[in-house]
Amino acid sequence: MKIGDIARAAGVTTSRIRFYEKRGIIAPAVRGPNGYRDYPEELIAILRFIEQA
Repeated sequence: MKIGDIARAAGVTTSRIRFYEKRGIIAPAVRGPNGYRDYPEELIAILRFIEQA
């Protein structure tokens, strides 16, 4: 999933996802040939958990 889709589904901003990735809180996303970040759908539950913590 693209970063915008993940952000909307998890209720966070895209900049927050980038922040978590930069700090090592979540694993870095795989980048496709077009350079876009591609996140697994399971990340939605992880981001929701982080936000509740």
